[in-house]
Amino acid sequence: SFDAELEAELQRRWRRSPDALRVSLAAMARPAELAAEGRYPAYEEVWRESGVTAGTRQIELAELDLALSTLGALRAQCDRLPWLEQARTAEDIRAAKRAGGHAAFGSTQLIAGPGADLIGAVPDAQALGLRMLQLTYNTMTVVGSGCAEPRDPGLSAYGARLVGALNEAGVIVDTGHCGHRTTLDACEVSEAPVVASHCGAKALYEHVRTKTDEELEAIAATGGVIGVVVVPFFLSSDPGADMHVFLDHLEHIVRRVGVEHVAVGTDWPYPLPKSMLDECVGSFAEEGGFEQGAVASPTQNLVGFDDYRDFPNVTRGLVQRGFDDVEILALLGENALRVFEQVWK
Repeated sequence: SFDAELEAELQRRWRRSPDALRVSLAAMARPAELAAEGRYPAYEEVWRESGVTAGTRQIELAELDLALSTLGALRAQCDRLPWLEQARTAEDIRAAKRAGGHAAFGSTQLIAGPGADLIGAVPDAQALGLRMLQLTYNTMTVVGSGCAEPRDPGLSAYGARLVGALNEAGVIVDTGHCGHRTTLDACEVSEAPVVASHCGAKALYEHVRTKTDEELEAIAATGGVIGVVVVPFFLSSDPGADMHVFLDHLEHIVRRVGVEHVAVGTDWPYPLPKSMLDECVGSFAEEGGFEQGAVASPTQNLVGFDDYRDFPNVTRGLVQRGFDDVEILALLGENALRVFEQVWK
């Protein structure tokens, strides 16, 4: 939720320095900073109205300044907002739920690529709050291959060592943006549950951000979970795609791997004012390795999910599709919490 003043501030940042990643990170952090100063009550209001207890906070580890600023933003938010706790364990999330509060945990997608010594950085990052690490973004790195690469040779030897370091540190291995072979290799190498935090089903829609049934089954075989996105153009070519498309993908994955291995991994709407989305997200998509057309329309949301205050529509949809109360609780959080309890230290 962006009011006119905050929207103008973010637009000024973009005009001064059109770095899409840094502007996006600022957009994620700035509402919380203002809320901590008592100047932006809408930040808490959106959390409350969403019904969501816990969410991720993006950390970037490619460069020291990005790592320190993003880890610092996570800590600052949780220190300054009395209703927001930093989740280091699954019990922290459960406690926030009981108290009627909210929790945030650190994750990284390595959008800007891995740092020079990513394996060496894992223990310190974990101590400061990192709880989930996506092995690659869209392109190929020293770790493995992203989903937008035309060829995927799989996880590198360095990548296999990284998976071992994550297992040792208690950080979840995420394959959301990883390529097909890299995903399968990560599932084979990891000694802990693997997740795909936000994706769709390739059997329903051919897109770089969807996963094959083979990948979905490999992730489930580790004990992990697959989070289903609400990004409309990752799920369908229909410009009027609505919540039924999201539910179709979720149901397909449930049928393939079982309800206990599925979750909601929204990933959208993008945290920028709509007036900036086309220019900024277009730049971000190109820099991030998305192929032409993979990000169809940055201003498009699923009909029925325009912002996080619409999250109750997920629950309504699950009820309409015939899931019972135990299954709905599992899909909305218990499956993810099971993985958190198994992996986080």
